[in-house]
Amino acid sequence: MTKRPISEDTLCENIHNLSVSEGYQACQGQSSRDTKSSQGNRLGWYDQLLQHAPCCEANCLEWKAWANCGACLYQLGEKKASWDAYVQAAHALRGFRTQLTDDELLTDATVGKYLRTLDREFKADAWAEADDLALFAQLVQCGRASELCTERWHERGRPSG
Repeated sequence: MTKRPISEDTLCENIHNLSVSEGYQACQGQSSRDTKSSQGNRLGWYDQLLQHAPCCEANCLEWKAWANCGACLYQLGEKKASWDAYVQAAHALRGFRTQLTDDELLTDATVGKYLRTLDREFKADAWAEADDLALFAQLVQCGRASELCTERWHERGRPSG
């Protein structure tokens, strides 16, 4: 899956079109819990991802953290990363002692239903691209754009060792 390139001019124009002052005011006084409760709010899912990802790093056997990351990534439109997180959850449940096939993953009692959903979506549209600009715009509007550089959730993934 390749990302289509976006020109710098288009990106700047889209960011310029954001009403940063209005968006920032809308984020003022909103707790993280408020953000999560807004249906379809990518920023809430992003905040949850930032909470669960360090748990995966601290203990690679924490299958619930992997599954929660999978759910957050799914809601953010990051289907491949979601698949990978659910796969890690299935392996963590087994202490990473065995390598599971796709068929075994799809029938897993704990995360199989999520992987089957992702599998169906992949077969339908090969996981159409996520709207990364929407999340970036929300971070900018809330005065949190620097997190694109300071948070490394996109670099997190497979446990080492």
